[in-house]
Amino acid sequence: MQRFGARFRAAIAGEWRQRRALLAVIPLLTLIALAPGMPVWARVLALLAQGAALVALSRGRRVFHERLRWGDRAVRALCDLAPDGQGAGAALVLRLDDAPGMVARLGRLRFWALMALLERRLAKALTRNAALCRLPGQAGFAVALHPCHRLDGAGAESLARGLGRALGGECRIAGRSVQPSLSIGYSLCDRPRGAGEPDALQAATAAAARAVTRGPGTIEADTVRDLMAHRLHRSTSDLLEALETRAITAHFQPQICLRTGRVTGCEALARWNHPSRGLVPPATFLPALEAADLTTSLAMAMLRDALALLVRADAEGVDLPGVSINLAEADLRRNDLPDRIAWELDRHDIAPERLVVEILESVTTDGDSDMPNRTVARLAAMGCKIDLDDYGTGNASIMGIRRFVVDRLKIDRSYVRQLDLDPSQRQMVSAILSMARALDLDVLAEGVETRSELEMLVALGCAHAQGFGIARPMPADAMIGWLQNRSTAAAPSTTGPALVKVQP
Repeated sequence: MQRFGARFRAAIAGEWRQRRALLAVIPLLTLIALAPGMPVWARVLALLAQGAALVALSRGRRVFHERLRWGDRAVRALCDLAPDGQGAGAALVLRLDDAPGMVARLGRLRFWALMALLERRLAKALTRNAALCRLPGQAGFAVALHPCHRLDGAGAESLARGLGRALGGECRIAGRSVQPSLSIGYSLCDRPRGAGEPDALQAATAAAARAVTRGPGTIEADTVRDLMAHRLHRSTSDLLEALETRAITAHFQPQICLRTGRVTGCEALARWNHPSRGLVPPATFLPALEAADLTTSLAMAMLRDALALLVRADAEGVDLPGVSINLAEADLRRNDLPDRIAWELDRHDIAPERLVVEILESVTTDGDSDMPNRTVARLAAMGCKIDLDDYGTGNASIMGIRRFVVDRLKIDRSYVRQLDLDPSQRQMVSAILSMARALDLDVLAEGVETRSELEMLVALGCAHAQGFGIARPMPADAMIGWLQNRSTAAAPSTTGPALVKVQP
């Protein structure tokens, strides 16, 4: 990696020399081609040489930018090195202060000549245990230092100040004197990078951006932990605002009975209607909600939307027996949750039997605390139905299912996918259905997407299903319209799977 960094710096310097030579040759060839009295063959040769120089210049630019990408990979590779047993490394980002003003004063060509000179100075100031690259789209550089035992926060700051002095001296560009200044951000690579965490280079970039706003020559430090905390705080603020302004609302996915074709309920699923990003899928923001301990706030928002849908369905004469909401393990550990749910049910004048609470299978295997068990028991005693969600993905035992007074198992979509094509899938689903019958539990299959999967579930004796093949999650207005259309289209005498219309 060290040798690569040296080769990269030498290649960049050589590339700039080649580009300057080509830029000088092209006008000379143009003069030869246009000179009076020049033989035709000489004009042709000059034009051909000019074309070759332009092609070489274009190709050189592509190679130059490719080498910049190589340098970027070298920097990131050093930033990702685990420091175990090697001490700490560091990432630094150096950004030229007032770059737009510098471009206006010098012109673009002189500005890039200045950046090339600064890059050569930076390369001389660095040790062999470092790699550097240009910042794409910015007037600045990224530097990564190989982990060593002597590097700490004070050492990294001292290095940053030394680099600032080395690059901040007087520069002569095309006969003009320029005194650049650079703002620097740095971050130590003092621990192995965790999955999904930003790297030290990202933390240094954030620190440099902050340094630029605080005045010329400023040096700022940031850590990966600081960056994660800042992102979490910003994400938490956005999520709190989305919950308060009802930008996060429930979309509803119908559930049907496979024996009669009737709609037996629907599941409330969170969707975020972001003002700039549009409809944000739950996988994007649910982890941030969990990290910010906002799952209960989300659950209560989904509960209010679900109960409002039931009230509206009753007012418009639409048959909707119940609605399901999802509760996370953290929600079940809240002692006040059953009381809050009971208050919302009473406020909306909805019978508890019409609310289905979905809990993950993993909750039944957690023996650390009995609080989830007591919470589920209180909800069941109120009359709420209990669904065990994503069944088959955890290790729920029969005793665990019984302990949590479960009414229905929801077979995870991974077992339903290609059920009609995979015999082993059918065996697994058949085993789950046999166990459910023995325990007197109802069963619902999630993730149904094709008519063949639906017919196979009917043949195996599954009672209920939901999935994109039946209907996608939809807002409350669309859900009411879907239910009205279905009730008018269905013949009262029709029973069985023929009533189930699978979407293409």
